[in-house]
Amino acid sequence: MSIDISKLFIEDPGYAYHELSKLPFRYVNYCKRSPSFPGFDKKLSYIREIKLPKPEEELFKYSVPEVLKIRRSIREFINKPLSINILSTLLYYIAGVKDFEWGYPIRMFPSAGALNSPEIYLSVNLVEDLDKGLYHYNPFKHALEFLIHGDINRELYNASLHQEYVLKAPIDIILTAVYDRTMSKYSARAYRYILLDAGHLGMNIYIVSTALGLGTVCVGAFEDDPINKVLNLSRYEFVLAIYPIGYYKR
Repeated sequence: MSIDISKLFIEDPGYAYHELSKLPFRYVNYCKRSPSFPGFDKKLSYIREIKLPKPEEELFKYSVPEVLKIRRSIREFINKPLSINILSTLLYYIAGVKDFEWGYPIRMFPSAGALNSPEIYLSVNLVEDLDKGLYHYNPFKHALEFLIHGDINRELYNASLHQEYVLKAPIDIILTAVYDRTMSKYSARAYRYILLDAGHLGMNIYIVSTALGLGTVCVGAFEDDPINKVLNLSRYEFVLAIYPIGYYKR
């Protein structure tokens, strides 16, 4: 069956992309861009770098079977700060670097072609020994890069249709994707793969948070452009989800 892909983009952009990205690439000529690989380690200008303490397995409260049974979406958090040790353990087991193979970082989540499209930004509201503000997690150094002072939770709250738990969470993980990491190899199919990457990483966020006695929920309803502006993202990096994380009443 012949499909007019241009017409389909007007009628239904989501389904048009699905058709565009099918294997074999029937519509590959629509992809005029051939980006170079931007590298794994994102270079940012930051106020200072904060080395995180060594992750502590002893902080985990629940086994994998227990986590899968008790995990649920949490939207109400108590006013209790996270310790820097909890934060370090959380970030490492969500997205840390385990090893390198053939020059590719092997991380805590599977990624298409080991290209690691996701980046983790962190809005800190209530963490011991950390100022309020925006941070970037550097998994290669297991460190936080402090980007901006201020109440970033408030800006996320305004952009995410005033969802209260985004505002009140001790931290909000902001998950982005560097599209060109995956696009440089997989062309039109890349967007499918970065969403799979995000899904794998997102489930890690749920599982590791729960195992540490924390709660979280995936937030997908937000205005992209205000958050892209706060994070100072380039055209080919964009926000995919927000995960408020904190302690909660049981």
